[in-house]
Amino acid sequence: MPVHNTLTGSELHEPKGIDSAGTTDAGKVLTPSSTNAGQGELRNLTESEITGKTAYIVAHFNTINTTTDIFIPTNVAGTIDSIRSVIDAAFTGADTTLTCKINGTNITGGALVITQVGSAAGDVDSASPTANKTLAVGDYIQVTSDTAATSGVNATLMFTITRA
Repeated sequence: MPVHNTLTGSELHEPKGIDSAGTTDAGKVLTPSSTNAGQGELRNLTESEITGKTAYIVAHFNTINTTTDIFIPTNVAGTIDSIRSVIDAAFTGADTTLTCKINGTNITGGALVITQVGSAAGDVDSASPTANKTLAVGDYIQVTSDTAATSGVNATLMFTITRA
């Protein structure tokens, strides 16, 4: 019987010759070879091979009671499925709306209303965009506050995207 670690060619039936983690093979996956039937190859996946997978963009909005917009560059193409926010403290004033846009155009259904009454650190709000929600690589997301809050509170936003 042959020794496993000496198998080659058609006798080879499991991955061999993979470098230690942290070297040239780190992050690669084993896939069927595109040139040699019945063999595998270790390589990095391309963007087109992960189409349909979920991506996330996370951003921080300092003091939602200010008129300063935030601008978030994108490096993924796809459709925004949901937008969620979480605040880090209670705030005073009134309910505050964060309006989300792509390249300056409002995302339909993409406004988050952060409720003031009973607000507390950890409150999560969400929006489900219905139109104008498609991103291309190189686009930007803009978030604008209506500044109804009268005390400073920070919000972290997460955009859930299905890759195109």
